[in-house]
Parts: sequence; structure tokens; C-alpha cells
Amino acid sequence: MVAVLGIDAAWTRHNPSGFALIEKVGAHWRLGAAASNIQDFACASSLEAAKESGLDFAIVCAERMLGGRLPDLIAVDMPLSRHPITGRRASDIKVSSRFGAAKCATHSPSAVRPGKVSDQLHEHCKARGYRLKTLTSPAHPWTLAEIYPHPALLRLMAVPMRVKYKVAKTSIYWRGASPGERLSNVRGELRKIAQRLDEVVAGVLDTVDVERPATFSALKPVEDMIDAIVAAWVGTTILENAAEAFGDEDSAIWVPKETWANVH
Repeated sequence: MVAVLGIDAAWTRHNPSGFALIEKVGAHWRLGAAASNIQDFACASSLEAAKESGLDFAIVCAERMLGGRLPDLIAVDMPLSRHPITGRRASDIKVSSRFGAAKCATHSPSAVRPGKVSDQLHEHCKARGYRLKTLTSPAHPWTLAEIYPHPALLRLMAVPMRVKYKVAKTSIYWRGASPGERLSNVRGELRKIAQRLDEVVAGVLDTVDVERPATFSALKPVEDMIDAIVAAWVGTTILENAAEAFGDEDSAIWVPKETWANVH
């Protein structure tokens, strides 16, 4: 059994993060659990998260769900590096150069954001035996990898331009549209992503409810959950040698190869 923990990490402590655990059953990947916050993810593992529980508690939850074993890979949507992050890294520059024309350039990290949030997660993962996967890192049984969902979705959805699925940006995506139209549009984008994810990770549509949320605020947790599942899916492509890295020996952002679906 092989397992991947995906984390859609908030860059600040006061915002919730999304989590997803997927396992390989035979030749296929299946979603074990997904949640838009650590409390719900802990509940899925029959644990209880304290109010101050950080991203690292997700590893404890995943270990519980996996019967005491650790996920083989943790895929995180957040800047990670072998050295302190103080600004744009080679990985940010290379991803932005490759995918900027598709409007998938990276955000600029700093010593403040994600700052200690990234540092503490990285240190905890190292303490549990994980090693950050960069361009020069040797093979290791427990891997920590940085991913970025926007270029990953280009590859998953086979589209040339950034997918318009961020709930907070609907007024930018569809200027002049009514709130009802914008809600319908973004729901449609999230639905298409969930349907495509379900084709590569069984059980997504059984877990992710895109239809029920009636407001933007209610739909945002669905977006966070989908981002976590995307992160976990990218992790599967890394394990299957179907992902490529952008970066250097200090940091790397992993993106599925254009030919990921043909790699076995």
C-alpha cells in the first residue's frame, strides 16, 4: 500500500488549510479522506484536533488512518526550502517563466509569509523522517514535496490557460456579471475539476459536494478541499515518475509532466 498526504497550506495561522489522504489500491488511487480544515480531518481519523493544532497534526491523523504507518509522500502547496526563505527562489522564477504566459506565475514568498508556518512544518516533517525533494536530493523512503496547483491543473484539465476556480476572484474572472452568475460559473469550474479528479482518484465525487453550497463563503471550503486533493494527486505523479521539477538543489516545485497520463 502506498499513500500520499496532500496539504493545501494557508500561509498564515489564522486561515484554515485543506487536507487529503489518498492510497493506491491495486493499480488505482483512491481517496481515503479529505477536509477543508484540520478539525474535520482529525475527526475523519477518530482524533480530536486542539484549537492550536498546526499543519503537522495532519501527519498524526494520516498515520492513524493508515493503521500506524506514515504516508510515503507529503505534497504541500506552500513554499519549502532547505534554507531560510527570504524572497523569490529559483523554483518560483522557473515556474513563473514556464507558466507565466498561462497566468500561472507563483506568488512571492517572504520571511513573513509563509515564514514560520513553512519552517515549522518542514522541521516537523524532518523530525518524522521526511526529506524535501529537490533537483539533487537522493531517493528517500519518506518524501516531502512542494507543489503548485495552478500549473498542475493545466496538466490535469489539458487546458492552455489558468483555470478560473478561485471563489474569491470571481469578480475579476467575470467582470460585470451578477453574483448569481459568478457563483454559477465558479461552481461549474469546481465541478469540472472534481469530475476530472474522480477519473484519476476514485471517490472524489463521493466526498466533494460542489452542488449544495449556496453562497460564495460556503463554496470556499469546497475549493480548499479540492486544492488538497490536487496536491495529493500531484504527489502520485511524483511517485510514478510522471512529474517534473522546477528549481535547484535548495527548493523545487513539482508539476505533472505533459505526458503524465501516459507514464506507467
